[in-house]
Amino acid sequence: MKIEMKTSSEKLFKFEFVKPESLYAANGSFEGEINLQWDAVDNAYRYVIESAMMNVNRWQLVDIICDTQYVISGLRKGRSYKFRIAAVFAESQGPWSNEVSKKVK
Repeated sequence: MKIEMKTSSEKLFKFEFVKPESLYAANGSFEGEINLQWDAVDNAYRYVIESAMMNVNRWQLVDIICDTQYVISGLRKGRSYKFRIAAVFAESQGPWSNEVSKKVK
């Protein structure tokens, strides 16, 4: 995603927002937990985490954080979930990462 902005002096600034890469999901240490981890994105100051149950395209906000790892708890054992992350920049939210899915143990 690219955004072009002009200042009052008509200089053109271009921002290119990139999506988080290498999103990984693993079962956590406790029942109902999923650990998420991803690569940091340059100039991002927050990350938006969303989840949805598999075969359902209704995404829900999990949290907005500064770190590149997160433990989601309270998930239903035996259910599969999918997750995605977006970096937040000073100018806007960037594109969503590729989705990853995991069955909760």
